[in-house]
Amino acid sequence: RDITTEITSDEYIINKIPDLPVVATTVPDENTEVNNPIPIDEPEIDTSTNITFTNELITTIPLFSDIDFSDQAKNVFAFLSARVGSITDNKIGGWYSYRASKTALNQIVKNFSIEIKRSNPNSIFIGLQPGTVKSNLSKPFEKNVQSDNLFTPDHSASKLLEVIDSLTSDDSGKFYAWNGDEIQP
Repeated sequence: RDITTEITSDEYIINKIPDLPVVATTVPDENTEVNNPIPIDEPEIDTSTNITFTNELITTIPLFSDIDFSDQAKNVFAFLSARVGSITDNKIGGWYSYRASKTALNQIVKNFSIEIKRSNPNSIFIGLQPGTVKSNLSKPFEKNVQSDNLFTPDHSASKLLEVIDSLTSDDSGKFYAWNGDEIQP
């Protein structure tokens, strides 16, 4: 579910708490960043950073005080990230602000997972990589993706839900691909 067009404040998510697990995601509609060895477009960097991880902080932190963790239920907080946020997996460079903002998001997920364990060891915070989803973001790159690796939003969401369903508290703080493979930071 893309909440970027539905949310005007953290009230939307807070009102949805009874429907946990919560999936809080934000993704830019398009990536206009040029694969340039010298990124100098400050507005592009600010936009990518704000969309990719600042909004995650703003919408997630209020949940900590509004969720009753006393029942020790399994709560899953899943954040859409991207494989380009993996430092280990970076083999081509480029996409400086987008890559850095997804790396920062992965670190936030790790931090959240550590902090929430103190009050509810059954809560799970994870990053998810949805695969290459046919969208405005992937449109410029679709020609480089094999057709069986270019997913519809419904297929990707279905695969991500399978990953979420398979998680245990030992998986908290990790980053998983659409097929359940763990992606190293």
